[in-house]
Parts: sequence; C-alpha cells; structure tokens
Amino acid sequence: NSLTPLEKAADSHQQIEIMPLDGDVMPPSLLAKRPLPARRLGRSLTGLTEGYKLIETKKIPLFFPSFDSLVNVAVYKIRFQVSQEQIQKFLSQPEIIIEKKKGNEIRKIDVKPLILELKTQDGFINLKLRFGPKYNVKSEKIVQSLCSLDENSAKILPVTRTGFLIEKKDGTVLEP
Repeated sequence: NSLTPLEKAADSHQQIEIMPLDGDVMPPSLLAKRPLPARRLGRSLTGLTEGYKLIETKKIPLFFPSFDSLVNVAVYKIRFQVSQEQIQKFLSQPEIIIEKKKGNEIRKIDVKPLILELKTQDGFINLKLRFGPKYNVKSEKIVQSLCSLDENSAKILPVTRTGFLIEKKDGTVLEP
C-alpha cells in the first residue's frame, strides 16, 4: 500500500506546491494546516490536477508566530527639509536623549540604539526605527530632537509609515 507524494504530504503537515505543466501561474499554494485524510485532499484537488503536477512538499510548523511578534522595525517617510550633515552631526552624539511622557511620569530615554537608519532624500527624512515591547518612541520625537522643534511643531509633521521590517539577532534585516 504505497502512498503518493500528495498522500504523504497530506498525512505529514507539509505544504503542497502545485504548478501547471504549461508554466502558468497557480493561485497560492495549498496548505494542509492539520492532518487531512489523503482521500479528502485528493478530492479537493480533483478539479485542478489535470495539467498540473506536484513539484515538492515541505514540512511547515503547525503554528506560526503572530505578525506583531515578528516585526521590530518601522519604516517612516517624513516630509521635512534637513541636511545630511545635520543628520551626521545628530547621529555622531554619544547619546540622543529624549523625554517620553507616560501619564504624569516623564522618562529620559537614549533613542540612539533605536535608530537603524536616518537619512534625507528629496525633501523627506527616511527613518528606520527599532521598537519592541519595552522600548519604543514616536518618529516625530526623533525629528523633534534632530531639528530642535517645539512639541506642537513636531506633532503636525506629515509622517507616513511605509512599512515594517524584521531585524534578526545577527543584524540581518528582512521584509516580512
């Protein structure tokens, strides 16, 4: 009683990738999230199998971490004129201390380790800012400190968060 690759995949929590024989694009791979009887999986593929072949199966974990627990860098684009020299001078400081208000408490935080990248381009400040459960700061606070702005001016800065990234422990930065 030999099992086909498709039946083996269904019984072992593997990702099933199906590709058309003619090279067309197939909808997202089918994914067995829990053990499925091979006959059930086979029935779900009966309408698709003509002209397709099983290329490979891969083991995948049954549970994935949440998106929120993976990302730890936010990418911002802030419309504000600043020179690259001003940014270099700002980043060359041994510490970049900002005041963070939480309720009635005001804490001083060194945000320099949170700045992954800070540069200017075409009238925008591009900022990659690390964050986590116990450390975070608003991008406006970084620009406020960089440009010596008052709090009200910083609050009305046109800020766009353009994405999230994952910074691994070895320093590699990946897109989610």
